[in-house]
Amino acid sequence: MNLKILLVDDDELFCLALKDGLPEFDITVAHTLQQAIQEMKRLCFDVLLVDNSLPDGNGMELINHCRKFNEKTKVIVITAYPSIKTAVQAVKNGAYDYLTKPIDLEELRIKIEHAQLAIEFENIQHLQDRKQNYEKAVLVGSSHIHRQLEKLASKAATCNVPVLITGETGTGKGLLASSIHQMSERRKKPFVQINCAALPEHLIEAELFGFERGAFTGANQTKYGLFELANRGTLFLDEICEMPLSLQSKLLSAIETCEIRRLGSNVIRKVDVRIIAATNIEPEKALKEKKLRSDLFYRLSVLHIHIPPLRLRKEDIPLLCQHFLRQLASGKNISIPPEEIKKLQDYNFPGNIRELRNLIERSLILQDGEKLFPSRFINSNSTSSTTSDGQPIFEPHFELYKIQNFSQNEILTLAEIERLYIEFALRKTDYNLAKTSKKLGISLSTLKRKIKLYGLQKPPNQKNDFRNLENLLQRFEPFSKIFIQNE
Repeated sequence: MNLKILLVDDDELFCLALKDGLPEFDITVAHTLQQAIQEMKRLCFDVLLVDNSLPDGNGMELINHCRKFNEKTKVIVITAYPSIKTAVQAVKNGAYDYLTKPIDLEELRIKIEHAQLAIEFENIQHLQDRKQNYEKAVLVGSSHIHRQLEKLASKAATCNVPVLITGETGTGKGLLASSIHQMSERRKKPFVQINCAALPEHLIEAELFGFERGAFTGANQTKYGLFELANRGTLFLDEICEMPLSLQSKLLSAIETCEIRRLGSNVIRKVDVRIIAATNIEPEKALKEKKLRSDLFYRLSVLHIHIPPLRLRKEDIPLLCQHFLRQLASGKNISIPPEEIKKLQDYNFPGNIRELRNLIERSLILQDGEKLFPSRFINSNSTSSTTSDGQPIFEPHFELYKIQNFSQNEILTLAEIERLYIEFALRKTDYNLAKTSKKLGISLSTLKRKIKLYGLQKPPNQKNDFRNLENLLQRFEPFSKIFIQNE
């Protein structure tokens, strides 16, 4: 590593002596604060050797300046007037080390080499952290739904607009947000996340925007807010509907103006932050119940991505199992038998992907041997009658037993149910294909293909008498998106 060093001292002879005594380093010289700032604008330095006393100011003022140009720069303060107070002040200001004149060249060389080792270690650590973050943010699956999610995530990564992610608890909203960040140009900058439901109402504003010392009782020092910490990166707001309405208006203002103000401060600070928000509540329901401001919803949902529950994409379960085994049992020869995978696919997973991961982790802890059987730990009392949010899960065989038109022993196939429901929707809209496709939440081309597949063309002189069929299928209406897949 060819270390670049900026030496700032007003003594020209001292600077020449250091350059001659340390020929193995690339040393640039400046004699004033202003010259040093100009050099830092021109070049990126690894180490800053700065005299504490300069003609136009205190050398320690450069510490904050150099952080703006290179956050990893190591500052070594040099002074001709040593004191414990000066040394402590230098370290408090962010200096890496401290030296007194007259300089011992060998001691200085050792300190520079230590700074070099620290920089190299930080670079290695940074690469490892990036690799781990990337691996954690990998989307896993093979289903049609999963492929659609990957496409949407890739498109979201190419732009800086806000994204709203919806889906049940445990579907992987945070993972999708992290994946978008890792694929974007902001991946080298921070990915900061906050769960709006995890903090008391009076703390969320201080957490988001920061506060000045003395802003309120207990504010003993200035604190950066998450917007500032996420500057030039991504801020992920989980459970956005749990944020108080009064704070949602301030959040909207910050998003639109790219400006924030700490509590107790009159200074407006510019920020460059990409916002991704998530909620497990349907936006329409949240708006109706006044849990989400409509103006904030429209600002956040420039790009809206909905993650379907795991029970609607069970083809992803085998790959998810392999992924969790690699994460949780790395280096061990452990597998899940095919028949066990089939049992997992027969389960509806009200806790979604998080529940699947927990099942595998539990079985790794409690079972011995090279074969895992996670289905043994499925709670018989949680037979998927509700989701983790308390919402009902539709089980065809269970609901059909409740419909008088079917016998107790009859179970229709999904294709038969799909055909019945499409016919019901067509007759209710008087065979208006555009209106029907919109109501069913599928594309017009998909609807036409289904009509052709099931022979549901409108008969001549068809009357709009659908009462019997409506009575039969009225229970199916909340679950239409389960049966009609937009393939």
